Amino acid sequence: GTFGVYKIYSEKSEVQQAEGLAAAYTDYSPAVSFDNTKTYEEIFYDFSAKLKRLKKINNHIVGWIYIPLTNIDYPVVKGEDNSYYLTHTPDGSYSAAGSIFVDARGFNEDNTIIYGHNMGSSSNIMFHDITNFSQSEFFNNVQWGYFITDNVIVRLNIFAYSLTKPLSGFYSDNVALDFIKENSVNYREPAVQGTMYTLSTCAYDFDDARAVLSCIGEKVYVLNN
Repeated sequence: GTFGVYKIYSEKSEVQQAEGLAAAYTDYSPAVSFDNTKTYEEIFYDFSAKLKRLKKINNHIVGWIYIPLTNIDYPVVKGEDNSYYLTHTPDGSYSAAGSIFVDARGFNEDNTIIYGHNMGSSSNIMFHDITNFSQSEFFNNVQWGYFITDNVIVRLNIFAYSLTKPLSGFYSDNVALDFIKENSVNYREPAVQGTMYTLSTCAYDFDDARAVLSCIGEKVYVLNN
């Protein structure tokens, strides 16, 4: 999402309020479980109890995204459109930072798009840290993230960082690896096979820029029920 120039100069109080609202969900995070090398099954069952509690707050909450060595560690929502959660937290409070949310078109076997704000250089909440992947050393060190829903753990193999414009080919259902490779700032060959996940935020490299992390999602645990 973007607020244009306003965002860079947004009042500190609004950013601080957004940071407080974002921190409210920290207790639900599965990060410790991943970092303690539990099995995926153990992590799933630890987190599924937390996710049930989250869904009581709002049944738009569909899961959680976590990328080690970043601040990306948040519930993920899916709304009726792509505007409401630009300015609302998962519990419906107003927040300039909004929420992390799946494109309203939903989970797509070809390309699932997940959006989050970049609040500018003054704050590293929400999807700000996607822009850290512009640094090749950081990109080389952080190759995996996780997305957990109520029936699966998807391990995200981060393979490209790119700068683009809204509605570019990165957001299409049939984005090809060749297209990503040709249009990326940092790239490595994917390490796994699976489905495409595109994580998108604002960038300040040029007008209306978007920073995109391209990932291959590999299902590492699936609930059999």
